[in-house]
Amino acid sequence: MNSRILKILVTQLGPLGNWLLATGAYLDIRNHYPDGLIYHFTRTGFLELAERQGCFDHILTTPWVTNNQEPLALPRRWRQALSFARHWRSTFKGLGFDLIFDLHGGHKLSTVYLGTAPSHSRFFRLSRSRDHMLEVYRETLSTAGIQSSSEPYLSKQQTSAHVDLPRDPYVVFIPCSERAHHNKNWPLERFMSLAANFHTQAILPVIAGVEKNLTALEPLRKMPGNLDMVGKLTLPELATTLYHAKLVVGVDTGTTHMASILGSPTVGLFGPTDMHRWKLCGATAHCFKRGAMHEIQADEVWAACQHLMTNKSACEINKRCSDCDV
Repeated sequence: MNSRILKILVTQLGPLGNWLLATGAYLDIRNHYPDGLIYHFTRTGFLELAERQGCFDHILTTPWVTNNQEPLALPRRWRQALSFARHWRSTFKGLGFDLIFDLHGGHKLSTVYLGTAPSHSRFFRLSRSRDHMLEVYRETLSTAGIQSSSEPYLSKQQTSAHVDLPRDPYVVFIPCSERAHHNKNWPLERFMSLAANFHTQAILPVIAGVEKNLTALEPLRKMPGNLDMVGKLTLPELATTLYHAKLVVGVDTGTTHMASILGSPTVGLFGPTDMHRWKLCGATAHCFKRGAMHEIQADEVWAACQHLMTNKSACEINKRCSDCDV
């Protein structure tokens, strides 16, 4: 009887939303290989989340992940890509994985995997399906004989970080996409209008975001009656803050996906995003979908907020909304 422990690599180097949507897949892999030695390859910024998730035995991280928004000269990109490939090719070859689940995809990782695995190893590449990312991950796992059915989730450890939460009821605003996707951002003056409405209900608007958005969000951050938390929270602290919020209102970014996965009542604001692929998960999430972000009106968002704060379910509001809302 072969009692050798399988070495398994699970890769996800995408942005936060991708990492979160794959959490159900992480759990299914862990459950399918309970005795396997599972390594996770991800971004350095997601290390705390990965450690608290409880699915991995070892976590490998890299600080460098390019995207089309980075203003890097082409020669610099090539140098970084070569350095990245050399380092991780050597690391993976030394570890000798039996199974590799590439939940990231992309050509950069394909060059890293070449020649690094033993001849007996099996490689499961991200499905090319254009379905919702949940289905893409499930289809990928099905090629390994894993019946994936788990929904995205964050463990209880993810929402137990020590953070000084407001004593009064609060709503979290997520006004900016992490990347420089200006076509994903809702006009800031409409968030300010929304904040004024919450002030009348004695509900504190908490402004969340990454440090690089400090300047862009300054009018909203400094608006009297708002609590500025931009750039001040780690990801576990952010998860804890979202989990205890009365409501979350956010644009298409990973933090908004985090809120809906945590089960917090969430209003998502989506412009040109492919909703078939990136729709928020959960019964407590409602999404506004328009061709452009400025087409989403503040009064309709406020109406959705009032409903979710009262009912904590998006089912009824989703039935009443137009075909543009999902």
